[in-house]
Amino acid sequence: MMKEQMSNNINDLPAFKRSHNCDDLAAGWQLFALLSRLNSMNSKSKNLKFRISDANQGFNLCTSYPEKVIVPVNVTDENIAGSAKFRQGGRFPVVCFFYEAKQTFLLRSGQPLVTSMNCRSTEDELLLNFSAPMVADKKFCYIVDTRSQADATSDKVRGGGYESDSNYPNFHHFQRPLERVSNLLDSLFKFIKALRGNHSSVESYLSAVESSKWLDNVRSLIMHASLIFQILHREPTSVLVHGLEGRDTTLCVTTIAQVIADSNCRTIRGFQQLIHREWILAGHPFFYRHSSLFSQNKSRDSRAVAAPVFLLCLDAVWQFTRCFPTHFEFNENFLIFLAENSYSCYYGNFVCNNELERVSNAVFNKTQSLWHYLSQIESLSDFRTSYTILPEKEVCGFR
Repeated sequence: MMKEQMSNNINDLPAFKRSHNCDDLAAGWQLFALLSRLNSMNSKSKNLKFRISDANQGFNLCTSYPEKVIVPVNVTDENIAGSAKFRQGGRFPVVCFFYEAKQTFLLRSGQPLVTSMNCRSTEDELLLNFSAPMVADKKFCYIVDTRSQADATSDKVRGGGYESDSNYPNFHHFQRPLERVSNLLDSLFKFIKALRGNHSSVESYLSAVESSKWLDNVRSLIMHASLIFQILHREPTSVLVHGLEGRDTTLCVTTIAQVIADSNCRTIRGFQQLIHREWILAGHPFFYRHSSLFSQNKSRDSRAVAAPVFLLCLDAVWQFTRCFPTHFEFNENFLIFLAENSYSCYYGNFVCNNELERVSNAVFNKTQSLWHYLSQIESLSDFRTSYTILPEKEVCGFR
């Protein structure tokens, strides 16, 4: 039903109604080339090298991943195919960030399909071991699960699950739960109502804000991402993050962790690259989450629930810009601009749920990229902070 709705309505979106120069379209979608990122990672890594794999050519392994992904050179396409069969939605573990300072890795994936039968996958175990090599003198890496223990156990009964210590002896698994996606919309509505309401006292206002739990959700996201950075930096060792599918709260955590760890992600261009790879290429279902945000969640398909997941992430970034304004090149106007465009569908970046749907609907041939528009603006003064930016050596981890 949702696919039919998308097919019928997508050409009515503003991104498809505008006239474009064909050369501009092509240039806009090639701004953040995968090869450039590969070269950057290989230049920074002292030991492990990476390659581009096309094992997902034709989206035959995972419909929510792009056709080409960066993997360690010792990970074979057979490892990838085997792992994809063992992960929710085929979302095998991928390296989303290489932390140069400590030579550690941040990975994300979908949940393993362990089931109540305690199934295992040798290919998945090999891929993880190759993708998250242990730093010298460290006994294990970490797996951070964004579900509660109760939810993870329940998912195991329904065909999912989590990694066991016996099958993944080099990894320590623990929970750092975030709010369920299905509850975020109600939380946001209550928060907005509290901000706009007529309150008889300050205590009444603060109570309404607190009861919405929106700021609790933001705080939890920041705390979990900060913990991951501490593991990458102080342990130091690598981390895999996943929840159920790895398309929602997982992306929130990996994004905020990179904002903390990498000063480049705090620049205007660097943050665009981060959103491009961690949300658009990583398969966040923007069409599902944004298309009916201000209507009730009545879809029978649990995957199609409307939820302000991306807004939650941007709110967390905004909190950082308020606390550490000299560590960011951009201000809140830039975050508001991104939030508005993620809902307006004026550009093609936030259209559809993944790369497969964008290819099927000719998004790259018919719409303009938001990144291209930003690159053409002569002055980004409205988006720049008025503070002096600290040198990179002083800002890693907001020290």
